[in-house]
Amino acid sequence: MSESTPATDSVDEVAGRLGIHRLTMYSAIKRNEVPFPIIRIGRRIVVPREAFDRVMAGVTEGGDVP
Repeated sequence: MSESTPATDSVDEVAGRLGIHRLTMYSAIKRNEVPFPIIRIGRRIVVPREAFDRVMAGVTEGGDVP
């Protein structure tokens, strides 16, 4: 990852990557139903790109693929 590439994605960007509507994503976050960490900074919510990519690749924290 280069210096100019942000380490996080917005909720809208993550929703786009998942192919779902942004409001569906916000609802899932509110219900604590997302399988990746989120970061709240004031009213802003961002998702660490590396953690999202790891979850989407099916890799668990122990390095095992389910």
